[in-house]
Amino acid sequence: MPRLISLFDVEPIFEQLLSGQLILTPNQRLASRIRTAFNIACHHRGLKVVRAPQVYSLQQWVDQCWQQLLMAANPLALSVRPLSQAQEQILWEQVVVTSNVGAALLRPAATAQQAAAAYKVLSDWQQDLYAEQLHQRFAGDEDSALLLEWIKQFDQLCLTGGWITALEVKRRVSQAYSDGLLLGEDSIIGVGFDDIAPADKALLKAAGQFHLFQSSRQAGEVSIVECEDIQQEIVAAAVWAKQILKQNTAATVAIVIPDLAQQRLKVERILQQVFEPGYNIPLDEDGRLRSRRNLPFNFSAGYPLAEAPIINFALNALELLTGRMSLDSIELLCQSPFHRLSASDDAIVCRLIRLLREQREYSLTTARLRQLAESAAKKHCCDDWHFVNSLQAISTNNRLSDHYKSRTYQQWYTLFSETLQILGWPGDRRLDSIEFQQVTQWHAVVKTFVALDLVGAPVNATQAISQLRTILGKQIFQPQTADSSLQVLGTLEAAGLQFTHVWLQSMSEQQWPQSPAPNPLIPFGLQREQQMPHATAERELLYAQELTHRFIHSADHIVVSSPLSIDNSPASVSRLFDAFPRRTITELLGRPLLQLLPINEIRRRHYESQQLQQWQPGNAPSLVEGESVSGGSRIFSSQSACPFRAFAQHRLVLKPLDKPALGLSAADRGSLLHRALEFLWQKLKNQQTLLVLDESALQSLCEDCSRYAINELAQRIPARFGLRYQQLENMRLQKLLLAWLNVEKDRENFTVESIEDRKAFQYEALSVQTRIDRIDRLDDGSLLIIDYKTANSNIASWWGERPDEPQLPLYSTLADQAEKQVAGIAYAQINLSACKLKGVGSEDCAEPAIQWSDKIKTDAGVMAWPQLQQQWRKVLTALANDFISGKAEVDPKQPVKTCLYCHLSPLCRVEHQSNPLQEDEDLLAGGTL
Repeated sequence: MPRLISLFDVEPIFEQLLSGQLILTPNQRLASRIRTAFNIACHHRGLKVVRAPQVYSLQQWVDQCWQQLLMAANPLALSVRPLSQAQEQILWEQVVVTSNVGAALLRPAATAQQAAAAYKVLSDWQQDLYAEQLHQRFAGDEDSALLLEWIKQFDQLCLTGGWITALEVKRRVSQAYSDGLLLGEDSIIGVGFDDIAPADKALLKAAGQFHLFQSSRQAGEVSIVECEDIQQEIVAAAVWAKQILKQNTAATVAIVIPDLAQQRLKVERILQQVFEPGYNIPLDEDGRLRSRRNLPFNFSAGYPLAEAPIINFALNALELLTGRMSLDSIELLCQSPFHRLSASDDAIVCRLIRLLREQREYSLTTARLRQLAESAAKKHCCDDWHFVNSLQAISTNNRLSDHYKSRTYQQWYTLFSETLQILGWPGDRRLDSIEFQQVTQWHAVVKTFVALDLVGAPVNATQAISQLRTILGKQIFQPQTADSSLQVLGTLEAAGLQFTHVWLQSMSEQQWPQSPAPNPLIPFGLQREQQMPHATAERELLYAQELTHRFIHSADHIVVSSPLSIDNSPASVSRLFDAFPRRTITELLGRPLLQLLPINEIRRRHYESQQLQQWQPGNAPSLVEGESVSGGSRIFSSQSACPFRAFAQHRLVLKPLDKPALGLSAADRGSLLHRALEFLWQKLKNQQTLLVLDESALQSLCEDCSRYAINELAQRIPARFGLRYQQLENMRLQKLLLAWLNVEKDRENFTVESIEDRKAFQYEALSVQTRIDRIDRLDDGSLLIIDYKTANSNIASWWGERPDEPQLPLYSTLADQAEKQVAGIAYAQINLSACKLKGVGSEDCAEPAIQWSDKIKTDAGVMAWPQLQQQWRKVLTALANDFISGKAEVDPKQPVKTCLYCHLSPLCRVEHQSNPLQEDEDLLAGGTL
């Protein structure tokens, strides 16, 4: 039996609990803790049979009262039906969307939520929403006047449908007590309340004599600690808590964090790293998969059920019903363990993900997903892949049920269940305890989804999934785990509980007291006058003072921490703690924080136990005869830039996954231009034909070639290249073609010898597949090799022992080997900023723009064109021999520039060569210890 831990001193109210007196709390956590403390106290007294204590949260008590009215068949309860939170939201959205301003709102659901919050505050503060005086106050503000109009429509919808809100339930319970329909309480004790709304006060007054319990516990010893940032605060709090629990196993410790819900993931990870340094090691000592263990601490803040992986998978899978899925959802679907895919499918899944990424689209149709899945399966000789069968079955089911039409929430739930059943959710493996709880809660929550039929009209698939996602996003999941001596709490959840040690985190001036946040739909004057929640700085200060006083009296030892900087801005401790002494982290913990991090100690012991040997990475196995090598001329540029890059890209064939893009990428536009120029010169063939064309004929030719290239690309990527986009791209491409042809007209006479010519060459022991954009034959019979460039180009990339762009020098050398006379090489720079021919050639080259010059002689460092060709042969031969011999050391030519866009840094670890071990200080600055 798990050990019960008391976090509340029930001695002052033990007799009242024993006698069955009603005790109310602001939240269920405090009520549960009081019941646990009472059970422990009864055990210590030897009381074996006692009456169950009447301890409830305020909302639990109201629900019980309502059930009593129902059981008594009271008209106050029988004539109406309470709305759930989701149903209320649906009604508010209907009101907002159908209003005059609904069409202009970008986020009507968020506006509806804000209107509902304003309605609740006004009701809790007992404002007569139909009083003329209130209408006059609201009339002065357009948004406030609109709120009253929405409230009137909302109330009318509720009246017509026979529905009531949770606020009206409280009012009717209060009326039942006032009318004697419910038996009043002799005395009601409130525990942990700091701020009670007027409507709740009225309810409690009607129910009986209500008074607040005040703890007589003395103030604890308080210390102030300032940390560098929030990250260090969390780490220090975790290490401090571990020290306390190690020194005193009977201690009860709380870490209180104001914004715990936002920081939960970070706090949980750091606490796990401190208390269980090996928690993220997937395998145990025997090589078996570790099961998920309960955390050695309790969180008061749960997380949205929609964020649980097993539930998130279900929501993503349901997108199959919409006919189109986002790429992220598809990848999660493919890699999830929560359906019938298993480790044996990994190879096909990897292939499928690469095919998905090659589409470069943010979303794909489910039909296209099925086609790609079939293609990936066939690549691995699998003609009957169960994932393809599941997709086909879902498609057939959708078609038979006509899933595109609107239907009720009950009908959508049936279709959702069938879809998940086809996929095999939640999977074949055994669920762990937390996953089982999440699936159980899923089945409970979908009842709320089905109940939306009471207030909502039929919806389509997208709307139904969105509603389900919203409901699950608001449903907080709190795992049921064993109790712990360490509690991680928000400020509201910590109120009323008692510990031996408490750490109050993030108590800076910026965060405590919190900044006021009045509701924008309620006149500010009314909020200030009625002291509504978060209305004024004065109210927030008073509230913070009350909570601070409660915290200081909640433990024997209290540590208050604050970061010195928040979002790179200076910060300091809240003035509410000015009276208390300050200590450094080292004084508090007894040693420097870094020395107390368990992972650092584990790392130190590990390295001390190892006999390390120096190993210098460098050469790979030599290229063997018949070994397939991809990349063509890029092998030389890669080897020149970094030998390791050449080895990884062209021998290991390591490629990054493509990223989705809106519209055309730079590579797509470059391909378009290449294709259009190919069509163009297939028709023109030489400069003479170009020169005889008039302006109209030239424009017509450019339009035809541009349109042909665009249509060809549009057939391959229709989703990214719509009709309007094609029109715009056609205009841009025609301008480029016309601008470039003007440059071609000014050249000396030439004939196009070849276009996009693919050839295989043997360079030393290296087989190279090349594609030369264009080769022109000049008047003297010599050849000019041209490479199209859409970006600004520089012939300086051809010089040196490690040229940046050795492609054209390679083509020139290969042509020389074929005993062809090459007079020069050139870039054809074609972009809207400038179109020009840039290159280098012999002294007597028939193309004046690229003839040998003194500047080229100085820049290239050789005397003439033949010497330059000879130098190129020497450089390219050396690069080829290095690649063939397996030279693969990490040696970027220009480390910053060369490595800037390289995807191989996680593999080559170039940034760690000078400092292979991260400094310990990085542990506190980063996200991982």
